[in-house]
Amino acid sequence: MVRIVWLVLFLSFASPAWAGDKFAEAFEAYSKGDDARAYPVFLELARAGNIEAQYLLGKMYVSGRSIEPNFSEAQRWFERAAMQGHGAAAYTLGLMYAQGAGVPPDSVIATDWYAVGARAGNPDAALALGLAYLLGDGTDRNPTEAARWFEEAAKLGSATAAYNLGVLYEAGPGEDGKGPPKNDAEAAKWFTQAAEGGHIDAQFNLGVMYHDGVGVAQNAKKAVQWFEAAALQGEPEACLLLARIYATGEGIERDPVEALAWLTLAEQKGRKDGELRQFLKGTLTPDQMPEVEKLVNARLAALAPPSGTP
Repeated sequence: MVRIVWLVLFLSFASPAWAGDKFAEAFEAYSKGDDARAYPVFLELARAGNIEAQYLLGKMYVSGRSIEPNFSEAQRWFERAAMQGHGAAAYTLGLMYAQGAGVPPDSVIATDWYAVGARAGNPDAALALGLAYLLGDGTDRNPTEAARWFEEAAKLGSATAAYNLGVLYEAGPGEDGKGPPKNDAEAAKWFTQAAEGGHIDAQFNLGVMYHDGVGVAQNAKKAVQWFEAAALQGEPEACLLLARIYATGEGIERDPVEALAWLTLAEQKGRKDGELRQFLKGTLTPDQMPEVEKLVNARLAALAPPSGTP
């Protein structure tokens, strides 16, 4: 299952590294949505050269929560912060040019800003730069360079970048011969990092690799572990595979109650297996059906929002 994950605009409200009493008070107000109170302080500090204030002032002009939206002013302050080494500001400028948000759309300029942000150590910018190289968007297509920047982003904690890197190693060079060599063990390594970070597609792919013994030693219990992680984020194919594994006892103890519970969840998401359902209905006793219903309801309640999907 290959799904390269696309970018979304996400401007976080994480507390900045730089702090002073005046800034801290303004940031607290900003975090609570009180931009009117934060704005004059950020403006004063931004004019004095504080890069966090410059960046946050740019965000305020984009959001327009308590002040009039002004993309020109946002661009100006993002640029001032980015030129001082603020990676998130450079990444945001790249998004503005990629999406034509307040500026003429220009993928070349977008990629240039992603490069600035990536070199400043921003994981989102490194991921975006990797995608630009992979797709040839704003630069020449270069899957090898894409892998380099995905790895940089993954080392900075991006589960999506780790997943994309795993996909590149799993697939190997494309028809044009470009890209890193196929390496299932390396793919499994990066899928593991992404899966541990909650990436649903990485969890599913890693389950397949453990199930089939590709890139890792075959291990039914680990396959079930990662299929369950993906299934509990709503991956229907993982639910169906779990149903089949529990029904047949493939490498684990056979459990028709678990099998029918997972099959029911798969069916609710459009993945059906009529023959398996008939087999399980003939295997289970009426006394076991409430157990199935209990498991289904518990898992529906526990379903987590999927991570690492568009």
